[in-house]
Amino acid sequence: MHFFPHVASALRLVFGCSCVRVKLRSRRFKRTFPTFRKSPKSSESSGSTYLYQQSPFSEFKRDIQELCKCLWPHSPIDDSTVQYLEGGSSNRVVGLTIRSVLPPNTKSETTEPLLEAPKSTLQPYPSDSVTATSELVETDYVIRNPRNKADPILPGIAILDYIRNYTSIPIPSIVSYDLASTNAIQSPYTLQLRVPGEVLHIAYPQLNLAQKYAFVHQYAEVLRSLQSVTSPVAGELGLIEAGGSEKADVQVLHFVDHWAEGDARNGTKNELEGQTTLGLLLMQFERHHENSKAREYDGPLFQRLSNVATEMDQLGCLGGSSFVLDHGDLAPRNIMVHVNDDGLLKISGVLDWDGARFAPRFMSCVVPDWIWDWEGCDGHDDDDEPEYFKVPKDPGMRILKDTFEALMGREFVKLCYQPQYRLARILFYFARVGLHLQWDYSKLQKLFSDWDLLRGKLVGHI
Repeated sequence: MHFFPHVASALRLVFGCSCVRVKLRSRRFKRTFPTFRKSPKSSESSGSTYLYQQSPFSEFKRDIQELCKCLWPHSPIDDSTVQYLEGGSSNRVVGLTIRSVLPPNTKSETTEPLLEAPKSTLQPYPSDSVTATSELVETDYVIRNPRNKADPILPGIAILDYIRNYTSIPIPSIVSYDLASTNAIQSPYTLQLRVPGEVLHIAYPQLNLAQKYAFVHQYAEVLRSLQSVTSPVAGELGLIEAGGSEKADVQVLHFVDHWAEGDARNGTKNELEGQTTLGLLLMQFERHHENSKAREYDGPLFQRLSNVATEMDQLGCLGGSSFVLDHGDLAPRNIMVHVNDDGLLKISGVLDWDGARFAPRFMSCVVPDWIWDWEGCDGHDDDDEPEYFKVPKDPGMRILKDTFEALMGREFVKLCYQPQYRLARILFYFARVGLHLQWDYSKLQKLFSDWDLLRGKLVGHI
């Protein structure tokens, strides 16, 4: 029989067809959406140019320089002004070093300051304010430009404002933004102050044990700060467009199927007064079922996922009914650290909040084993259960592991390591994104088999 691989996997899961034999490739899924990253060694970013069908960095740099001349008309703009930075799947990112005595000129019809920005950033440049004796001050900025011009930038700005108001976590500061495409780069963008330091996935291997120990304490504080913010309902943080208002409050939106088409991709406010984890999972599986009716073989899979969720809830494997704030990708690539002249380390910023959400508590209790096992780098995912229980051979790394677990407490450690919560995180993954990718079906098959085995053990202990 000849099937597409994902169809064959679905049939095996539903019907147990031994006659369908297709070798599936196993892949880890680190993020909801993969991030394609170009090596910083190449300033031309040809990989990004190919993937996103955008102009090469050499051309984009010239456009950015023209934009800088508009924002800082009295500052020297040259090749050293614009630096290549590694972007992500959603945004193109460039660094700026501006030598100026004045703030950026945000006086235009389309450029807006951040709501909390001091009024001085709104003032036009007075022609008599720069003299021959004026001292130029260097300031580092970052411009974030959505790869898809249709992607709105206001939600990301509002989310940062929300995080700043409700947590103590250091985050980027937005200076201004432009919603239009009539500027020098012909696209919306945000201008923010550059977070000092170095991204952790580059810096961490060079840190000494004392610096790593300091990082563990601060990383635990970031997690505790996130988990202290709760909501009676789950969903993504975002904005609902209402008459073009730019001062709308952040809302909790129903999780969006980013792979769907049409209205299925539009976020809607979660107006439920309260919600349980089971209710969330069943609602999501029903929505995915409705959105995938063209693929009839997925229907029984979503029904089986609903059955697993119900069984987990009956056995107490889904936790409580409140939801906590979760970054969604609190990995080394999204953490900036700064080491001062005395060798003291500080987390200077947490980046990439576009995936921020309110989710079940077990979703924010992921083992950060990269702290004491850097070979994993981004950490092992929930498919790698045996890796969770490895005890570091190095005494220093054991101290880091023990310190982190002591700081986070028994409840966090339980939700990290116990197998039912590992499987609950995988279940939430399918509730969040549905079934779209080839390796989803392989991952799903393992979830069903692991749960069948674990359920028998749990029932035997009741």
